[in-house]
Amino acid sequence: MPVVELTSNRVLHEEHDDPSPGTIVIDTDTGKIVEVRQTKSASADHDYGDLVIMPGLVDAHVHLNEP
Repeated sequence: MPVVELTSNRVLHEEHDDPSPGTIVIDTDTGKIVEVRQTKSASADHDYGDLVIMPGLVDAHVHLNEP
């Protein structure tokens, strides 16, 4: 299973109220999150520094203009 790792100093975890360091592992075949770690990974593919990563967040704001 090929994966990509995203890491940041500010990841929203289920177990914490505030963002904390973490890593999200995504299966590139399915696009699904397969693991959320509560530590930063030094070998992550992308380090987003202090930007917030929110696993599973969906922007449901849509406009349906077609009948």
